[in-house]
Amino acid sequence: MTDDLILKIRLETLQQNLKRAANVLDMVKEWRAGIQELETHIGNILSSIEAVESCTLDCQQSIDRSMEKEESGIRDHLNAISDKIKNLRDNWRTTRDCLQKMKKGFVKTEGPGPEARLTNAAVKEIEKATRKHQHTLKGIQDEMKTIGGNNQGDGASAEDLRKKAWGDYATETEHLNRVFAEYIDFLRGLALRDTGFDEGICELADELINKWVTGDLQSSLSIPARQEAMNKTLARIIRLGFPEWTIWALPLVACEFGHVVSDTQELRKTLENEGYRDKLPMRHLRHFVADAFATYIMGPAYACAAILLRFNPPTAYQDQDEHPAEAKRAYVIFTMLEQMNNENGMAGPYTGIIQTLKDGWKAAVRQANPPDILTTQDEVQWEKWVETLKNTFYFELGLLYSPSWRNVDRWREQLYSDQDFEVNGTEDLRDVLNAAWLCRIDHIDEDPSGTERIAARAKKLWKDITEKKPERSKATRHESGVPSKEKMQ
Repeated sequence: MTDDLILKIRLETLQQNLKRAANVLDMVKEWRAGIQELETHIGNILSSIEAVESCTLDCQQSIDRSMEKEESGIRDHLNAISDKIKNLRDNWRTTRDCLQKMKKGFVKTEGPGPEARLTNAAVKEIEKATRKHQHTLKGIQDEMKTIGGNNQGDGASAEDLRKKAWGDYATETEHLNRVFAEYIDFLRGLALRDTGFDEGICELADELINKWVTGDLQSSLSIPARQEAMNKTLARIIRLGFPEWTIWALPLVACEFGHVVSDTQELRKTLENEGYRDKLPMRHLRHFVADAFATYIMGPAYACAAILLRFNPPTAYQDQDEHPAEAKRAYVIFTMLEQMNNENGMAGPYTGIIQTLKDGWKAAVRQANPPDILTTQDEVQWEKWVETLKNTFYFELGLLYSPSWRNVDRWREQLYSDQDFEVNGTEDLRDVLNAAWLCRIDHIDEDPSGTERIAARAKKLWKDITEKKPERSKATRHESGVPSKEKMQ
């Protein structure tokens, strides 16, 4: 018995933890049921107030009909009770409003809406993985039960079976740590969204993600998190890394979703046909695909967010275990922008911002003075590969961002002023984000509070757009992928 005590305890503990994780959404619903019960009690309080109010009114009317002087004192008491009832009703309204405000921010977990659908899809992925690992653990536990002597089935010794069981346990523990991390991130993210601490940024992220769902791609739920995921996540949860829960980091959502794109059948086929899976680690390839996708689907806004907020010049040429050198990633981003900009062999509207970002990145790298450089061979390789990826995004996945640079240029000026926005409800959130970034760069050396004003104005602009038309269509492969030739000055 003592020979297997530790392994049995470990397996039993993992099973118990999995049972808790298997009902992730039930825990959320149970907590929210308490809020719903409180709302019911508040409603009952109102009914009681109304009953007392009615009884008091009846007494007052009876006294008024009798008109007897000795009852004037009773009338005064009833008037005082009426005043207290009014105060009680005011307090009830305040409590009700607070509760409704609290519930307004809740992520929907039930009903036909897209938010509920995304939430339940994430839950199903976690629960699916949980059931799979429960089955595997049960198999290991069943094997342990067969160990009773020196030799067991197929001539395998008890020692060999124990060794195998420990190996299987170690493998399962590694996989389960990922499941449990996803479980915690999901609950924590829902809680943060419920409180409104992200100031509605996750809701905007969901708006972007819904534009990219096509074919083999599935919708994902965005949640605020400590940091972005390094690779595709189990439940297809899109993490918005802290502290950049702002519109400035919103384009980075496209890179997060790019990890989902990298796992599609079309992208796997492209990587295999081009032979890149044999040249680079898959974890690095996923980042390159994600960067190329995010640039293609967001335009300059992603390049601005990645280069200006995320990439680190002092370590620009250092490959890490989980991600490639950021100088390489920057080159992929610039190459994609340039290929999109020169679609017809002519300089397009991205020319100005590409040069601004390139100059800024080169200056920062020069100042940080990291060792090494990108070779010409690297650059030629990425240019060919980016073109292949661009064609895959468009022809195989049917993805496209066809911006209206007339809107972008107009909003670029208006975001720093107090001018009213003229919109019709068909405008694209990505155009708003591109205009916001361009406006911020234009005014970077002016009023320090300008960035906050631009962000607030950008949110107002999007609010005006959504109020004009609730239903907004997403781009399809039938739209022209070539941006207008209006120059960005």
